[in-house]
Amino acid sequence: KKSRLLWSRQSNGAWPAFEPAPFAAGFAYANEPVFSRDGASLVFTGVKDSGGKDFWSVPYSKGTWGRPVALSAPVNSPADEFRPCFQPDGTIWFVSSRNGGMNQLYKAVKDGSGGYAVSKLPPSINTGNWECDPCVPTDGRFLAFFSAVDQKSTDLYVVFADGKGGWGPWVKARPGFATANAEYGGHLTADGR
Repeated sequence: KKSRLLWSRQSNGAWPAFEPAPFAAGFAYANEPVFSRDGASLVFTGVKDSGGKDFWSVPYSKGTWGRPVALSAPVNSPADEFRPCFQPDGTIWFVSSRNGGMNQLYKAVKDGSGGYAVSKLPPSINTGNWECDPCVPTDGRFLAFFSAVDQKSTDLYVVFADGKGGWGPWVKARPGFATANAEYGGHLTADGR
């Protein structure tokens, strides 16, 4: 199945019909759009030609989309990358299948040269059961993600920062929010609430 991005711009309180995103033309796969914190660019997971799934950034200003550019290594890699989450300091939380092929959570932190240093989150988070779709608020006080740790379905979990550079225990989404079906892809609203 081909995945594609659609977009619409609200006008006079109404949403016109959605249409293909013009910047995604030429992509075999375009999915998982996430706006940067300042709203000036959109990052999405895309595949061009026979390449892997990488992050592409496209600027957006005054109703006009720019040209998509692939994020550089080491954020993008020969493996697949999915679902970025951005913090104001430039930190990127994301999913990658590098280091063995299992989708796991990673963190990219800006280094002194303006590039990124990428590290896999610790085994207390990455259990090897498809931990994916990170969501971190601007203050970094928690990390929400999904996991198939029960080997039955994917559910949403939260871990809180322990104040010492680590994370506390997993907390599963409460009953009613967590169901017997698969839950994934949690996002915070722009105001963080």
